[in-house]
Amino acid sequence: MNRLPPESYDAWLALSESEQEHIKDNLWDGYNRDRIDIPLTALARLISTSDRTIIDGAIGTYHCGEYLLHVYVPEDSLASCPKPLEQRFEGFRVYWMCYSYPEDHYFHDIDVSNLKLDILGNTISVNAKRVDLRMYVDAFDPNGRPLIVTHPRLYDGGFSFDLPGFNRFADDTHILLPDGSGGWLHQFTVRQPTVAESER
Repeated sequence: MNRLPPESYDAWLALSESEQEHIKDNLWDGYNRDRIDIPLTALARLISTSDRTIIDGAIGTYHCGEYLLHVYVPEDSLASCPKPLEQRFEGFRVYWMCYSYPEDHYFHDIDVSNLKLDILGNTISVNAKRVDLRMYVDAFDPNGRPLIVTHPRLYDGGFSFDLPGFNRFADDTHILLPDGSGGWLHQFTVRQPTVAESER
C-alpha cells in the first residue's frame, strides 16, 4: 500500500468534498489499491452505524479507479435503500445491493447436523449451514472437542472446509458433495508418508 495522503482517517474527514475528490481523482489509483485503508474504514463505519440489516460489505472500483462502498442487504430490503451511487458516505459513493440468486446447483439448502466423517480411522462430527451464499462449518473430534476449521466455502453444489493439521497423512481440505440420495460424499487427499514419517 502506497503511503499517499491523507495522514490519517481523521485528516481525511477534515478535508472538503472537493479536496477528497482531488485526492481520489489525481493521487490515488484504485486499481492499485492505493490507500485502501481509507475506504475500508469508511465501509466499516457505514456498516456499524446503519439501521439496516447488512449482510456483507466490500470495496468496489468504479470506472477510472474510483473507490465505491459496496453494501449487501437482504433482497426484500433493497427497495428501501438509496439508489446505486446516489448516497455519499464520508467521501465515498455507496452502492447498495443484494447477492444475486445462487446458481442452480446452490438452490438447495445446506444444513448438516452431526455428520460423521472418517479421516484415516479418526471419526469427527461436522455441523454445516449455508446462510446467504456463505458457509459456516464446525467440526468436533471423537471426544466432542472443537477442531480448528478454516476456509469454509461453497463448492460445486456442496461445500468444503480445511482442518489444518488434523492428520499428518491427510490433506487439510475436505470436500462434501451431495450423493443424490440425501447423503454426502466425503473427499480428501491421502498423503504418502515419507520413510521418516513411517518409522515414527
